Amino acid sequence: MTNKEFIYFKPIGQKPKTNVWRVMNKTHDYPLGTIKWDGPWRQYIFITDEGKLNLSSGCMEQMTEFLRRMNKEQKDGKHGTTNNK
Repeated sequence: MTNKEFIYFKPIGQKPKTNVWRVMNKTHDYPLGTIKWDGPWRQYIFITDEGKLNLSSGCMEQMTEFLRRMNKEQKDGKHGTTNNK
């Protein structure tokens, strides 16, 4: 593991065709949510413990790209000015 890794994935279940993992905070061993197969979406998704947020890899990639752009703009002195609707 590198110093940049703040989470880890703990296997918690195995179904006949899919697996289930807990997403854990590495520092405090605190659960952040679960990754499991979602039948209607036909893909693995991340679900918060409250069940109020379901994210596919595409959603997370889009958020990651937005965060990278905002961080770059902040570092470049543009202060996160991009409006991405």
